[in-house]
Amino acid sequence: VNLSSIMAVADIVFVLGPPGAGKGTQCTKIKEEFGYIHLSAGDLLRAEQAAGSEDGELIADYIKNGKIVPIEITIKLLEKAIVSSGCRKVLIDGFPRNEENLNGWESAMKDKMNTKFMLYFDCEEEECLRRALARNQNRADDNPESFRKRIATYNTSTTAVLNIFKARDLLRRINANGTPDEVWSETLPLFQISAEPPAASSQNAPLAPTTVIDLGVEESGESGGLFALCNVL
Repeated sequence: VNLSSIMAVADIVFVLGPPGAGKGTQCTKIKEEFGYIHLSAGDLLRAEQAAGSEDGELIADYIKNGKIVPIEITIKLLEKAIVSSGCRKVLIDGFPRNEENLNGWESAMKDKMNTKFMLYFDCEEEECLRRALARNQNRADDNPESFRKRIATYNTSTTAVLNIFKARDLLRRINANGTPDEVWSETLPLFQISAEPPAASSQNAPLAPTTVIDLGVEESGESGGLFALCNVL
């Protein structure tokens, strides 16, 4: 498959939200309603490790030493997933996590994608904590003290990215403190608008059934399967 032929027309919707904000739940609803696929960064990295490739060995080494996997590797895996899916429009969940992620993505993809907007699920710390503890996933860091540190780290790393998208008038902030249905009632209209018939201008092209690339490592348990197939119009 020719990467340029797919990526040249790719429309991107980024999704961010702190651990416990329910991004995975909402992405599943988007997937069911609009035909999206839900992938996770954790799945992508683990699959590459399991494949025993050169990148997989490098990923394993970084994780073993408690280091962050280089953004170049994440972008390479992301490209590979998009090409494999054959989809032309992409929802990327949990990415970019920081300004370095965004700069790396835009440097590599500036001629291959069009960013529609950033969808941010804004959830209070106490509600995120309540949900995380209720999940009972037996994570060593799903205790109040560790979880608060994770949220603090997340907020610190993503603030700059959110400010950039806000300055571009591309930030769509959703109140994620309510029930899944309440949050969905705010999220749905954004995609219904995108799915309306295109206007005369090509800039208003609709968001078609697409790939969901979920890079939310903390919430990988909420993610869909890595190798699901894409519905292409």
